[in-house]
Amino acid sequence: MQPSKKTIEHYVKHCMNPDGGYAFTRGVDSNAQDTYFALATMELLGTEISEKEKTKAWLRAYPVNDIRSLYYVALSLSMLDEEPPECMEGLLAAFRLNQDSLYIGLSEFESLFMYTSLAKRFGIHTEAEGIQQFLLKFRNKDGGFGKDGKSNLVATYHAVSALENLGFDVDALGTTIEFARACENPQGGFGTVPNAHISYLESTYAGIELLWIFGLKPRHPRECIMKIAEAFRFNGGFARTGIGIPTLENTFYAVSCLTKLNYF
Repeated sequence: MQPSKKTIEHYVKHCMNPDGGYAFTRGVDSNAQDTYFALATMELLGTEISEKEKTKAWLRAYPVNDIRSLYYVALSLSMLDEEPPECMEGLLAAFRLNQDSLYIGLSEFESLFMYTSLAKRFGIHTEAEGIQQFLLKFRNKDGGFGKDGKSNLVATYHAVSALENLGFDVDALGTTIEFARACENPQGGFGTVPNAHISYLESTYAGIELLWIFGLKPRHPRECIMKIAEAFRFNGGFARTGIGIPTLENTFYAVSCLTKLNYF
């Protein structure tokens, strides 16, 4: 069974809970992260979002108390043509650039990526130069980014994206392209580090997005599509790899990659 817009749309729509929020599977409480990935996937697919008012109300009631929850709620509301939470400027102003800001989510730079994405999207002033210099300290000899001199592709994507959000000339990071290329598997997808043989969806997404920032595409697009298709499940969602359960997050990664690879 090959991925199609119809089957993916079916999966995403059936992840909506009665309260208007979304969860990756039935029986799980709605959460801001899944709601964001559901809306973002439908936006990529050009799908009409059902019961928008109910989802807006759920998002408005969701407790926003940190950068991560703010990122998911503010961008979800934006996709529904709504204003961000009133607390946004206060939370962004309270954000402190230090080791504590290196939150370990998908990568140590994910929270900075979210912070700079929100600032750029909503036109909020940041101390761009200071953040740029902070991030550049984590650029390693191989061109990648990561703490303790250890580069990985997801961290590199988040760091470069944050730099771009801040107006940094990413063309000056030429060797970073070499690092991204070294993570691409000829059999399809991207590994987290060079010569990694497993291509998880989050690292494939990071690789394709990172190359996209530089105006480039994967060297093995057909193999990438085939590798992504391996993660497709009968219910229309995507798992992290060829085994596992589908999630809205991985479905978003897959749809974003397939869109950039001109699959649809």
